[in-house]
Amino acid sequence: MHRSSAVTSASIYERKFAEKLTILNQRGQGILIRVYNIKKSCLDPNTRPACLSDRTLDSAIKHINKKFPNVDTKDKSHLTAISSLQKDIMQHLPNYYHTFVDVMEFRDVTNEVVTSVATSQFFFDIVSTALQLMHTSVLQCCVLPLYV
Repeated sequence: MHRSSAVTSASIYERKFAEKLTILNQRGQGILIRVYNIKKSCLDPNTRPACLSDRTLDSAIKHINKKFPNVDTKDKSHLTAISSLQKDIMQHLPNYYHTFVDVMEFRDVTNEVVTSVATSQFFFDIVSTALQLMHTSVLQCCVLPLYV
């Protein structure tokens, strides 16, 4: 009896990890889509927000690109252009800001989950899981529509 409860609690623990990984995967896909859309809109001059096309931002953007992610905000010489356009930036780019906040949160949560998986010493049978997924996909796409 004691042994079956230990097995049950282990399988519940494994299901929690599987659920976390599934949610993390879905969240990651959503974030990637949002980052791709930001990149696409910023590369096209017709859809790029006007405040990002301002030539006075060139030195600040170069400085940020060179120093990223360790940008020294105390060095105001390169960042004065940003503070002069702060109102426009805050008005037109809140979705960009929230997307990058989500990226940083996703990174932190991913590190936590991967660390907990590594310390739990789980063995993931990726090959059989992939084969099961492929089998299910083939059934859904090819075989099941024949019976409908």
